[in-house]
Amino acid sequence: MAKKNKLTRQEVSLIKAMINTGYFNNQEILSFFSYPERTVNQGRISQIQDGKIYHDVSPATYQDLKNFLDNYNNSGRYKFHPESKEELFRILPEDENDNHYLNIDESDIIECKKSFQLNAFDEYSRTICGMANNKGGYIVFGVQDNDWKIVGLKDKKFWKEDTKKINNAINSRVSPSVYWKRLKINRGGEDLAVLYVQEAPIKPVMIKKDGQKISEGQIYYRYSGENNLIRIADLQNILQERDRQIEQRWHDLIQRVGKIGAENVGILNTVDGMVEGPGGSLYIDESLLGEINFIRHGRLSETEGAPTLRIVGEVEPVTTVLSDTGKVEIQKDVILETDILEAFMKQSNIKTPKAYLKALSQVPSWWGPLYYYVYLSGMTRKQAVSFLESTDTSFSSARNKKVQILKNTEMPKTYKISEKIKPIRDKIINKDEIDLGSLAKARQLLHALQSLNPDEVDFPYCLSLVHNVYESYYSDAKSEIRKTLALLDYYEFSHGLS
Repeated sequence: MAKKNKLTRQEVSLIKAMINTGYFNNQEILSFFSYPERTVNQGRISQIQDGKIYHDVSPATYQDLKNFLDNYNNSGRYKFHPESKEELFRILPEDENDNHYLNIDESDIIECKKSFQLNAFDEYSRTICGMANNKGGYIVFGVQDNDWKIVGLKDKKFWKEDTKKINNAINSRVSPSVYWKRLKINRGGEDLAVLYVQEAPIKPVMIKKDGQKISEGQIYYRYSGENNLIRIADLQNILQERDRQIEQRWHDLIQRVGKIGAENVGILNTVDGMVEGPGGSLYIDESLLGEINFIRHGRLSETEGAPTLRIVGEVEPVTTVLSDTGKVEIQKDVILETDILEAFMKQSNIKTPKAYLKALSQVPSWWGPLYYYVYLSGMTRKQAVSFLESTDTSFSSARNKKVQILKNTEMPKTYKISEKIKPIRDKIINKDEIDLGSLAKARQLLHALQSLNPDEVDFPYCLSLVHNVYESYYSDAKSEIRKTLALLDYYEFSHGLS
């Protein structure tokens, strides 16, 4: 009788093909072959990789692997997230006969560009607008658009450019604002940059200012292999669908109010997190509000069912403050160092960054995510220095050091690469699984992160690694956590300050 958890030879051949790509780590490979009815031990993948078992099974062909990923993604049970590397691997396959080319055609979701230029967003905005009005898509930089030859993106501008600047370049040209994200994939030994554009939850998206080959009021739509001004039939479909959705939302809302009773209903503003009703007001913390916005922006499909949120947390006193724009905002009465570090690691949408910056001046340590909160505040470097100098604190020497750091754009010392941390450093770069089973291993991970060069830092991934250490070892590794976060903060946010 066959063992319940035993892998088939076909599965082993696919696992070997995944290993050979160098694109999937063992934990990710495991996720493809484990499910409720069968669990596979992760050590089995390592044994296959080392040739200790199934050494007589040959790796699947590239095309067999692609077919497996296509079927996996298109089955009713699984669906890759559009921003996941599995999805990029699936939609941007190498040519099996020559891996210096992609085996694709430009479609209604893929457009290729040989290079990236910040001053070319008039051109890019047609594609972004068109994809947002259709079903979203990917602009791939580093691939020739006539023959799909992989040339790679030698220039690091796409990665080093300030997120705020790219966001402004996109959303100053289109309205309503679109959701986008920078992604990265290696193909043919070259790094390609990918700008993912999500399908707009509110359509149509329009060009909102004149530019090179674009005019205010134009509506583009992504057709197969091209961006064109939208056809009347497609515009009518968009408007009819928008009207249908609005009508349905009102219908559902009125029905629910009728069942609950108007006297028992509160209204949630998903922009500022305020719930108002007959019984008073309630403020939902921004960390939970981000999850609500996730749903509001339509990243969960209707077929997955209506998601339900259970709000869990402590009740804390807060203060309402008037922002520089005249908007009423919520501010925690007490901001602790843990609040400062967690908001940075989660990249939270802080509504009162000056309050966090002020709280940072009350922290006795030198290092923290200083540049991040200056960036969020919108202050210039000079204004932020004046702001810090004006704060009252019991730790004036630490505050003065932060002022010096800001004035001179300083960063913590990087960690020297040693034989001890090099294996962990390599795992970070390759995104392999890292063991955090002890405080010593956690400290080695932090030291390895501190040894990375700026071009080796995948900012969101590195933040997630520090957060893992923080959750288990904060009290014992506080100093190294601060230094590591300060270094990541320097790499990501210091150069965008004026």
